[in-house]
Amino acid sequence: MNKMTRNFFLDIGLFMLLVVNLSTLGGNRSGSAFGAELESHLHIISGTLLMLASLVHIALHFPWFRAVVSGKAKGRIKLFMYSMVSIFALLAFISGFSVDTSTAAGRFHEMTGSLFMVGLTIHSIKHARWMVFAGKKIITGRRDDASEAI
Repeated sequence: MNKMTRNFFLDIGLFMLLVVNLSTLGGNRSGSAFGAELESHLHIISGTLLMLASLVHIALHFPWFRAVVSGKAKGRIKLFMYSMVSIFALLAFISGFSVDTSTAAGRFHEMTGSLFMVGLTIHSIKHARWMVFAGKKIITGRRDDASEAI
């Protein structure tokens, strides 16, 4: 599997986890679509998987981070944005373990989780053009790697 195909399927997986996580936000409310307990478990599982997949995504793109920091590539504002989204994700993940024991932790989790979701949604929208291009390339079976820079 080449790098573009790997990144494409990882991004699809991240998007699917984002949708599941967003659709199970009300895990503690009564009368939810799946039942409150199941919805809460789905939110925890999808959130954990989303965090792990995001870490894999960051690790795979770490050479870009290093190039921007060293000045060999453009994108300092983008790097700052992605770093903030990553920090919000980590804070939301960590605070999620204390949601049931503390109201303050629950509010902090909601705030950092919301900021993470907004940042991830913006990143997904900005990344949509590459996703469409890569998807077409994968479906048609073209093997040139010129599009990986998009």
